[in-house]
Amino acid sequence: MKGERVLLYQLRGTEAAKKLQPVLLQMGIRIKCVEPEEYGLPIGVLAGLEKAPEESQKSPTPTGNEALPVENEASSAENEALPTENEAFPVDNEALSVEISAPMMVMCGFSGSRVDAFLQQMRRAGVPRIALKAMLTPTNRYWTSRELFRELQKEHEMMQSLKKPK
Repeated sequence: MKGERVLLYQLRGTEAAKKLQPVLLQMGIRIKCVEPEEYGLPIGVLAGLEKAPEESQKSPTPTGNEALPVENEASSAENEALPTENEAFPVDNEALSVEISAPMMVMCGFSGSRVDAFLQQMRRAGVPRIALKAMLTPTNRYWTSRELFRELQKEHEMMQSLKKPK
């Protein structure tokens, strides 16, 4: 993966998307709107770190994101040492039934200072709050979108319960 990229879920056509896109473009951050049929792919594949095993034999297919500044090619050096999803982790059958029902954003390839700058620009632009946010990590890169969504929901619910007065 070269540069910064944001994976967006459940934001297409929303006020948040309208306000977020100019921020991303101004900061030179690539955008990937993740479609429901891609929810079973590892986050690392969606971020452009590696190719899905079944994609290595196919030629690229248009995804409907062609008008957005999305770069899906990963270098072969980045792909060589990476295990496939099935080699790295077993399938989480419970996650297969998870519905991604709220906006979610995954930030990939950001330094700490760029994350801070990006979040600050989002606030300045008046982007409505996206409660479920994550950074791509060495662990979650092998998770599917559904698995990440489930974990972020749990974390969010826990944090909200800590904020409630006792």
